[in-house]
Amino acid sequence: MSTAANQLQISGKILEIGTEMANEIGNTIWKKQDFVIQTDEKYSKTIALSVWGDNILWLKRCKVDDLVNVMINVSSKKAGERWFTEVTAWRIEVDIVRMKTLKDLEQL
Repeated sequence: MSTAANQLQISGKILEIGTEMANEIGNTIWKKQDFVIQTDEKYSKTIALSVWGDNILWLKRCKVDDLVNVMINVSSKKAGERWFTEVTAWRIEVDIVRMKTLKDLEQL
């Protein structure tokens, strides 16, 4: 995970893309979709992320096994005596250069 100018970014491979969920509360409709990536660090991590609202369009451009760079926000909320943390993606970019490089290496 890297930071620059207070922006958090995670890079990795998409392992799973969940189904889009929607609900209406009063006059407000919210949409959410979850996905999971595995980071490409020496000691990789598996991270579940959420995408909310119109930012779901970024995820619709992706598929399982895509290598991506994800801009994220991390937030925590306390419910009773427990804390819950959510990692929210606000931009997802497919890393076409790394994907092409991997495909070229696989053909050797």
